[in-house]
Amino acid sequence: MNSNHTCKASIVAGILLAAGAPCLAQPPPQLHAAIYCIKALPGKGQEFERWVADEARKVSQVSLDAKRIAGWTLSRAVAPTGEEARCGYIYAVFSEGAPAEPQNTLEADVKKAGLRSTAQQYTARRDSLVKLVAQERYVRLAGFGVGEKGDYWAVNFMKPRPEKHGEFHQFESKTWLPLAEEAAKAGHPRKAWSAWHLLYPSGTGGAYDDVTVDTFRDWASVWKPQGFSKEVMEKIFPGKSTETIFAPLGGLRDLIRRELYVVIDSARAGGQ
Repeated sequence: MNSNHTCKASIVAGILLAAGAPCLAQPPPQLHAAIYCIKALPGKGQEFERWVADEARKVSQVSLDAKRIAGWTLSRAVAPTGEEARCGYIYAVFSEGAPAEPQNTLEADVKKAGLRSTAQQYTARRDSLVKLVAQERYVRLAGFGVGEKGDYWAVNFMKPRPEKHGEFHQFESKTWLPLAEEAAKAGHPRKAWSAWHLLYPSGTGGAYDDVTVDTFRDWASVWKPQGFSKEVMEKIFPGKSTETIFAPLGGLRDLIRRELYVVIDSARAGGQ
């Protein structure tokens, strides 16, 4: 295996590294996310949120302190909601690099968290409040900033056109990312943004393959104009018109659906 092939061991690595760049240094580990789509049992939503604040947060902190995870967020669905909504809550667990193989540490974690319950009692309590609808695994392709308690997330589910995955990922990382990041510095309603590729489940029959997340500063920011200013456009792509920059996008992907969530709790490594 030659050094150039090693540099581009995956499609994702090829997006993050310049084409043909030499392996002078290891890139930072990619961020992975385990996404749990859950629904509260009837009438149990507020009780579930209290349980997270009183117990689940302490257990998750043990994993953070042990560096088994890099962070987590719990978000409540704003739209859509109700019986036909797929998720009532999204619990996201992040890891730097590929996640470690799952281990049965819950009994020890519950004890270290100082809870007066066993692992069995802990899970029984959880299962009396919510049910797991689905779990998905993602890897981050590009992004900047982080979401915090009180932020709103617009989650955009994307389906790249056939044989356009690479071009779409390039557009996100080389065109959208620098524009969104520069705009955020200038006070844009979108304070953070990230693009994620779905690893599991996967296959040609999936409704979507990629997700982007727009993180807004507050409720009011969700409804403000989302376009980029002329100053931002000119700074990042001088001499190019908005029409020219965004012309390829429609032929690269379909937007399957968009959902809105509010972050009700979060933590990152270091106890933040």
